[in-house]
Amino acid sequence: MTEKDMTKEFINPPELGSIEATTEPEFTPIKNLIGSAISAAFSTLAYLFTQMVAVKLANTPLISTSNLAAKLGVLIRTILLALGAGVAMIFGIIAVGLVLLTGQQIIQAITKEIAKKNSLELDKK
Repeated sequence: MTEKDMTKEFINPPELGSIEATTEPEFTPIKNLIGSAISAAFSTLAYLFTQMVAVKLANTPLISTSNLAAKLGVLIRTILLALGAGVAMIFGIIAVGLVLLTGQQIIQAITKEIAKKNSLELDKK
């Protein structure tokens, strides 16, 4: 058995049959809206968490005798707030994008129905 045959058998074992090409998952408006709701919830939670951390850090002073330690403390606080705000923003953008995708799909479905109706009317004439 050659190496090429062994590779074919490994990729497509005879007992499993041939591997079919998988189709892309179908994005329906309901799935989009569910995903948008989940993303919006994550975005809101990330925002609230970031706000809570910001208030906590603002109320807690840095106690340090070293200039380097104070600068590192400020750097860590800034990184924490930037990551929290970034996560909230990313999930928010995803939620808005999924809502817009749903609108696009609905408009395309309506347009397709109108085109189909118009073509049927033209066929009758």
